[in-house]
Amino acid sequence: MTADVKTGRDGASETDARIRAEQIRVFHNQANTALVGNLLAVLATVALLWDRVQQDHLTIWAGVTAAFVFVRLLIYRRFDPEAKDTVNIARWGRRFTIFAFVSGLCWGALPGVFFETADPFVPIYIVCVVAGLLVGALGALSAHGPAYRAYIIAMVAPLVLRCLFSGATDYMIIGGLVAFALLTSIRFGAVWERTLRDQIRLRLDAETLLNAAETARGALNESEQRLGAILEASPIGVSVLSAWSGQRVFVNKVLMDQFGASDPGEITNIPVQDSWVNQEDYQYALDMGSGAEALTNFVAPRRRLDGSVWWALHNNVQLIFEGEPARVVWHTDITQSKQAEEEIRASEAVCVDCWKAAPLASACWTGRAAFCSPIAAIPRFLVLMRPRSWVSMPRRWSSTRIAERKC
Repeated sequence: MTADVKTGRDGASETDARIRAEQIRVFHNQANTALVGNLLAVLATVALLWDRVQQDHLTIWAGVTAAFVFVRLLIYRRFDPEAKDTVNIARWGRRFTIFAFVSGLCWGALPGVFFETADPFVPIYIVCVVAGLLVGALGALSAHGPAYRAYIIAMVAPLVLRCLFSGATDYMIIGGLVAFALLTSIRFGAVWERTLRDQIRLRLDAETLLNAAETARGALNESEQRLGAILEASPIGVSVLSAWSGQRVFVNKVLMDQFGASDPGEITNIPVQDSWVNQEDYQYALDMGSGAEALTNFVAPRRRLDGSVWWALHNNVQLIFEGEPARVVWHTDITQSKQAEEEIRASEAVCVDCWKAAPLASACWTGRAAFCSPIAAIPRFLVLMRPRSWVSMPRRWSSTRIAERKC
């Protein structure tokens, strides 16, 4: 979570608004079942109390309560639980609270109208109905705390007051027990609501982490695709070796041509060490590539698929490829340079052999060392081996020739 938290008009954080919206969605999903239960409870009350209370009062109460249940069902159908606007969902939450309060008043009117009767079954039934609705509301409506508390207080408070002010000791005890049940339900409802909020918060945090991971994975895949395109277009042979298995997981077209392969599988399916001429070079490259230091300008002969040998200049770097640690190795073909070097060495050897076999005394000064043929062991030429004698040598020869002419 960032330090700058987006807030709405009520000063609540965006996360809290999303949590409340999710609570209202859960309340809406469970309230439909609760409304059906209320309708069944109305029908049961009418059937059981029809011959025990005034029928006109019972009809009015049942008609109002049932009509309000149908109105709530119709209005609740207009709520879109998939909506993303948390402000609009918060408005629906206030509407649900008002509807729950009115529904609680409908059931609270039951003890107020029918409690005093000569039949003891009626108050007992009313207490049982209210207690049952109180227990059912804990699981069905406590997801949205304001609506749950408004419903149970409006439903239970009239019964508690009716029992406490009845003057009968038995009813007063029942009123005290019902009041205790009300307070306990409010407490349990708060605990249940807090537990639900924590679960929703954990789920939202998990979704945020998953979205961040998906975004990072998408960026990584895009980066790897660009890297793969760059490596494929490289004018130098490139291979990618897994740091775990040590096998090639990628080769570009240039490296395929260097090894004489027509398909990447011809290279990736063979052990890497089989493409090295000298196993000591392979082990050195493996140790350098796996360590902290990178392999830099390492020259070694390699073996093609047909068995011929070519020379490569190796450089590598470590990176993450397809989500795994790997090494990228560049192979620069220096076979022609090595062949030219060998030809130069052979020519030099021929020249040295010819020079040593020459019948004339000769010497060569390279700037750092002097060489002379075997016949050049004459003291005169040994004197000429010094660099300063080389500078004065033409002058001496010219003076000798002038003296010979004068003679």
